[in-house]
Amino acid sequence: MAAFAATLLRGPTELREMRHLLTSWLGRTDATAVVRDAVLLATHEAAANAMKHGQPESPVSISASRDEAGGFTVEVTNLGGWKEPDPGHHGRGLALMSELMSEVEIQTKTSVRMLSGASPPEPTLRSETSLEIPVPKRMAVLKIFEKAAKAVSDRGTDSPTSEK
Repeated sequence: MAAFAATLLRGPTELREMRHLLTSWLGRTDATAVVRDAVLLATHEAAANAMKHGQPESPVSISASRDEAGGFTVEVTNLGGWKEPDPGHHGRGLALMSELMSEVEIQTKTSVRMLSGASPPEPTLRSETSLEIPVPKRMAVLKIFEKAAKAVSDRGTDSPTSEK
């Protein structure tokens, strides 16, 4: 199977098209949906990081290939320089990529190489309707729900179904 290659020139608006092209390429493999989704999300995150932290006029190159064992190698590179994030701002991109892929290697500040095994561990299901989430991730999910609940309560009691 031919390798995947894309170059993003115009910025974040091209991420959507890259995801569609990569989805199509991954769909021609016999990889599981879990593996395809992990490769897609990790690649999107790496490309978004390359755009955000690299030089604005520098193209972002993405390549992906499949090895004989069924794993994937993805490389994302921005040939420009590196812009440090704002002080106190630490994104979750590298942690997300590390969670999704079996190996993440920062080759330079503007180049990342990621490896995915043929079959990452499937999520642990406790029942048909609940998903086991590790404690640190569970806390992050709870914070998201707490923020959403606060936003709803801050809006007051006005709702489409309330009487006025």
